Amino acid sequence: MDTYSTRHMDIRDSGSAMPDHLPPLESDQHILLVFTEQNQHIQFPLDHQMVLGRRCPDNSQPPDVDLATFGAYPAGVSRRHCVLRREAGKLIVMDLGSSNGTKINDYRLTPHSPFQIASGDTLWLGRLQAWIYFKA
Repeated sequence: MDTYSTRHMDIRDSGSAMPDHLPPLESDQHILLVFTEQNQHIQFPLDHQMVLGRRCPDNSQPPDVDLATFGAYPAGVSRRHCVLRREAGKLIVMDLGSSNGTKINDYRLTPHSPFQIASGDTLWLGRLQAWIYFKA
């Protein structure tokens, strides 16, 4: 049985249907990150998992999604900040021990602990703010 944190409580995944307040991430949906301060967005498919962070010249393990264009460096985004993972119809985020942390809405994630995301949540990577949506 897997445990995912969400909204200050734990949801235990026993293979049953998801709670009504967290609609599933469908297999044909993409991830859309909207950065309102920069008036920009990025959309990408998520087949299994992707690392978000910022690319730099000496980075031997670049992230799958480079957020440098969105002001990642001055906002305190780490080179390998967090991972987004699709798991049984759920979108899971996990902070990879970043220097400035990851938050969902106002909840600061514990490093290396999976947390379930809902479409419309606010994702904070350091001081970089984005809204996350599931989009067909």
